[in-house]
Amino acid sequence: MINLDEIEYIQGLKDYLKIHVVGTNKAILTLMNFKEILDKLPPNQFLRVHKSFAVNVGCIKTVQRNRIVINDVRIPIGGEL
Repeated sequence: MINLDEIEYIQGLKDYLKIHVVGTNKAILTLMNFKEILDKLPPNQFLRVHKSFAVNVGCIKTVQRNRIVINDVRIPIGGEL
């Protein structure tokens, strides 16, 4: 179980998702696709910004051109959704 407020962003890796958690360098790997997890997450808190990334809007530090910055990680915006 993960508190939704602790999820910074989710990264898609083929059939797996890597869930990045606030305040840790560790990520949780799960066998799930984006559609499954986005159906379970509140749409006002999580936004799919790229075919391989969804972000917690409360964790966005800045937006630079075509990238979102969350804790010095640059996440691309765009691509096929």
